[in-house]
Amino acid sequence: MRRLQDERGAVSILVTFLIVGGVMIGLLAMVIDVGRLFNERRVLVNGSDAAVLAVARECALDETQCDISALPPARDLADSNAGPDAVSDLEELCGSGDLGACRVILDHPWECLSANEFPHHVRVRTRTRESDGSALLPSVFARGFGFDGHRMWSCSQAIWGTARGANVTFPLALSACDYVSNASATIQIFEPSNFNPGQGSTCAIIDNDGNEIILSDMINGFFYVQLDDERRDCLTPVAVSVGDILPRSDNIVQLCGSDYEEAFQSFIGVQTPLPVFDQLPSDQGIGTTTMRIASFVAFTLRGYRLGGGRTVGEPPGGWPPECRANNRCFFGDFGSAVTGDTGVDPNAPNLGLQSVQLIP
Repeated sequence: MRRLQDERGAVSILVTFLIVGGVMIGLLAMVIDVGRLFNERRVLVNGSDAAVLAVARECALDETQCDISALPPARDLADSNAGPDAVSDLEELCGSGDLGACRVILDHPWECLSANEFPHHVRVRTRTRESDGSALLPSVFARGFGFDGHRMWSCSQAIWGTARGANVTFPLALSACDYVSNASATIQIFEPSNFNPGQGSTCAIIDNDGNEIILSDMINGFFYVQLDDERRDCLTPVAVSVGDILPRSDNIVQLCGSDYEEAFQSFIGVQTPLPVFDQLPSDQGIGTTTMRIASFVAFTLRGYRLGGGRTVGEPPGGWPPECRANNRCFFGDFGSAVTGDTGVDPNAPNLGLQSVQLIP
């Protein structure tokens, strides 16, 4: 009798090990399958983010080419960021303008929010696609329970528009009245000779979005501008934002050091952000010490003429009379550029320097 009881105890232990082992195997299977789902989700998000940012950048640089037929294949952009298999399925590419209206947003946790409030936006949806063309991510262990696989989606959106800020190196700030919305135009920038508050000029500019902006009591020309109290060279970038109040300076040596001409020459032919101001304090005249930054242009310096006849380059048609004697002049080209992820300012005029930003 004692031997039978001993055998029953051994059987109980064996059954316990089998049950615990089965639970452990089940948990392991769940961890592996769920882990694969999370990894697939990450891969899909990476692919859709890469695609939507690339499309938004192309649209920001040239909105006339911002339609599906003219853009690089978004599927290729998504696939190149789709993990080891380099395969995903582009389900939707849509947005503002010629990108085409987006379909109704569904109630899913992975779905994007409405972007209709943004005048410039693009949306990309991707979903699971395996190398064999299947839309299901196959399960490793759950097949034993009749679960063939799981279908996953990702939705990414981006907006583009006037950059909220820029890393500025060249120590000039340009009057908004001297902005020309023509990428091929060559401009001359002149330091103003006089200014009386309340008697400044009125100008109308058309920004890159086609908006007409009327500015009054404005001053023409440029100022040397102190970007940072700590900076004593013209080679270190300084973060500047729309709305910043910057001090002007008449002494370029104080801003850039005695080697300022070498710094200027390093900018020749290089596209760089240039702050644009639209306001001066009403109680200050030509000796005003501050200005408000309204936006940024993408500016390529072509040449300059400094005091004492020091000249680099020459604008088409030669230097105008305003640049004679010791007047300081710069000339160059406006263009379009996309800066880093500084954010978009929807209220600032679009003068050529834009930013691309992911949104939910």
